[in-house]
Amino acid sequence: GHLDLAANWVESICWSPDGGRIAAAGMAPDDRPIGLVLDVKTDELVATLPTTGSWSNSLAWSPDGATLVAGRQDGFVALIDAATGELITHSPQSIPLI
Repeated sequence: GHLDLAANWVESICWSPDGGRIAAAGMAPDDRPIGLVLDVKTDELVATLPTTGSWSNSLAWSPDGATLVAGRQDGFVALIDAATGELITHSPQSIPLI
C-alpha cells in the first residue's frame, strides 16, 4: 500500500468518522515531512496533506469527516480539506472556530 510503516516514521494516525479513510502524518527516512489520506477498502491514496516544511505530530477529523486538523511540530495548527488535501487555513497555536 501507500503507507509503509517500516519505511516511514508515523507520528499520528486516525480513522475518519465513517471508518472509510485513514489519515497519517510523520517523517520519511530522509527527514521529509509526509501526510496522506488513504481509502481503507481500496488502499488508494485519497489526498496528500500539505506539510509546508514541518511535520504534523497530531491529527483529528471533524465530525462530518470533511476537514482534518493538524497540530504541527512548528507550533502551527492547520485546517485541511480531507478530500483534496488543500490547506484551508493555518495559524500559530490556535485557529478561529468555523
